Amino acid sequence: MFITRHSLIGITAVCCALWLSACGGGKPESVPGAPSGLTTTAAVLKVTMSWEPPTTGGKPTGYLIESGSASGLSDIEKGIPTATPSFSAEKVGPGTYYVRVRAVNAAGSGPPSNESVLVVPRE
Repeated sequence: MFITRHSLIGITAVCCALWLSACGGGKPESVPGAPSGLTTTAAVLKVTMSWEPPTTGGKPTGYLIESGSASGLSDIEKGIPTATPSFSAEKVGPGTYYVRVRAVNAAGSGPPSNESVLVVPRE
């Protein structure tokens, strides 16, 4: 089989078309919308969280959990990554935490979910 310049150009064109099709037509992906329905529970040294994926924007590839010492702050944790719409942690110190979740993808981080207040009790 002889490979000519013409056949290489044809192969390249087909490969590019397949790549663009698989990657959304070459258009940049948009950031995801805000996750919804964030619910949290706390027990001695343990927290659990769950939420619904966003219904707007680009498809999320993961989530970032933020926590702060007051409403709207992320001064405790700026982004704990998780791949699924739920999270749990043990050995969490007692205190009050204001938490939010953001969906992320290759285009960036979307807006925050509703905020939930976690009160982790002392032993």
